[in-house]
Amino acid sequence: MTMVSTNLSTNGFSPSPNQTLEGLDAWASRLRCVLDDRAALLAELQAASEQQDEIIESRDAARLMALMADRQVVVERFVSGQPELLDLTTSLEERLAQLPPVAADEIRHRVRSLSEGLSRITDRDELSQVELRRAREEARAELNRATTGAGARAAYGARVHGERGARASGHDLGRSVFADHKG
Repeated sequence: MTMVSTNLSTNGFSPSPNQTLEGLDAWASRLRCVLDDRAALLAELQAASEQQDEIIESRDAARLMALMADRQVVVERFVSGQPELLDLTTSLEERLAQLPPVAADEIRHRVRSLSEGLSRITDRDELSQVELRRAREEARAELNRATTGAGARAAYGARVHGERGARASGHDLGRSVFADHKG
């Protein structure tokens, strides 16, 4: 049997340079638990990512902000578990080589699934960012049109009311504009 030397110090796993089969089984068991936890968190992030797309499409800023806050909590939980996962995956292939092939393949599959799930979420988030930028530009353009329209209405209203007021008082607007210019 090949002995593995690692530097784990998480959750009571501090294998000696001469790791026993029992230590290897404990490591594999803990790694499976951590991978399961990571997979559950990824499932939450995936669901939030799908909701995010729907909310972006509906242009509901309040719901989007609430979802992003909830999602951030999940991201923080995911990130907080990364040090343990990194410790457990140190010398991963060396350790997997010591496990029965079925057990090693099962762990490899879990690691690969986790990596692929993370990639899917990242890809979806990148697309969501593009959609958010597009929505923000549309909102900015709409705001500019509204502001321009409001400004035009205000200017028109002031002019109409100004002409009416000037005519009612007997003033000629053409002369009052240039009244201070002699010539």
